[in-house]
Amino acid sequence: MLGICLTEKEFTDKTFSKPLVLKPGQIIKRLITEKKTHYFIEENRVLLHFPDPVYNVSETYYLKESYSIDVDNSIIYKSDQEKPELVVGFMIEKWENKAHMKKEAARTFIKITACELIFEPDEPLVYKYEFEII
Repeated sequence: MLGICLTEKEFTDKTFSKPLVLKPGQIIKRLITEKKTHYFIEENRVLLHFPDPVYNVSETYYLKESYSIDVDNSIIYKSDQEKPELVVGFMIEKWENKAHMKKEAARTFIKITACELIFEPDEPLVYKYEFEII
């Protein structure tokens, strides 16, 4: 199971976006047919298959957040503390970076409910995801 780092606004809005990062020399090509719009990456005049989204619809992921383990081995979450800077040195040694959070320490899980590719001229391509808390 993968973890996801979200901002407070993304969590509140129940939607987040992840940009598609292109390699130097790659450009996006759009092909519109009667039934669907197709996207391809062009590199050195060769059309490549467009990458799939990182997160899949209907799959479950855990939310990563800053946390620490206190003296009695219980998990303390930074977002629960009114003044998290005062907790360091008193109850815990330091806050762990949320990017390194393991699934075992997670308390919030989400299910991806929708994924859409957003293509705006002169803007980076992004996958926009919607989710529900489970």
